[in-house]
Amino acid sequence: MSLSFSADSPHAKTLLEWFEDLRDNRGDRAALRRCHQPLEVLFVPAYHHLYQKLRQHGDLQPGRLPVVAGLLAHVKQHQGRHNLAQQMAIPEQGASKPPVSELRFRRLLQTGSDDELFADLRRMLELLEGTANIFSLANDVYFWGDKVRRSWAYDYFGAPTTQ
Repeated sequence: MSLSFSADSPHAKTLLEWFEDLRDNRGDRAALRRCHQPLEVLFVPAYHHLYQKLRQHGDLQPGRLPVVAGLLAHVKQHQGRHNLAQQMAIPEQGASKPPVSELRFRRLLQTGSDDELFADLRRMLELLEGTANIFSLANDVYFWGDKVRRSWAYDYFGAPTTQ
């Protein structure tokens, strides 16, 4: 079975269980939140719990999973209405500007390394007050590349201008 974090996949169910456990275990969450690079995530036992649970669904290449795990520690609330690119574009109620400026978004799309992606998305999650669709975040970060960038560009610039 190929890896997918779509909401109805076994990988997504495992990810959601791990995310909920992480919210309840403040020590593990704090250890992941202190990581400033994906390499540091590899030294946190909570990451390895996720990796082992996901491996139960078949062969798994870690890929960007450390980036995913490190970012999920910064998500306070899972919301499933919009993907992350749309969330960055839709202004909060009563606001006229999106939480993430067009310039900042364009820079994010030019991100090259996993370290840059990790740092940039951590900042974006702060701007979104820790609310994100964890399935969309996991899928897009794990498969980050030109296809995801194009999809995000369409989603950001095509997002509704109000909630």
